[in-house]
Amino acid sequence: MAMDIIESGITALSEISKVKDGMGLGHAQEAQTEDVDNVKFDNFPQRVPRKKNERGRPTNKRDKPAYEVGSKRPRFCSICKSDSHTKQSCTDRDPATKKPRRPPSCTGCGLFGHKI
Repeated sequence: MAMDIIESGITALSEISKVKDGMGLGHAQEAQTEDVDNVKFDNFPQRVPRKKNERGRPTNKRDKPAYEVGSKRPRFCSICKSDSHTKQSCTDRDPATKKPRRPPSCTGCGLFGHKI
């Protein structure tokens, strides 16, 4: 008797199931294709991303929610006053003012040319 009820329910609801509203799990998986801070999520919308434990001594500060954190200070380029980059990556910057990279040195003896 139970199987008859289930089969009659399947046939009765088959017309309703043809209409897709975009709210099912399959639709949410197709829509979610974004990265946050170069971390890819596994397309399951209810799973929280793993928090990376930081190295070193733990702090006694608590994790604050977004409404307590406050906004960051606005950053802008001091050369061209654009807010899309800083002075280090400015296209108007003179290449002669860029500091040359220091050659790698050995941590054991301090000489240049090789590394341990």
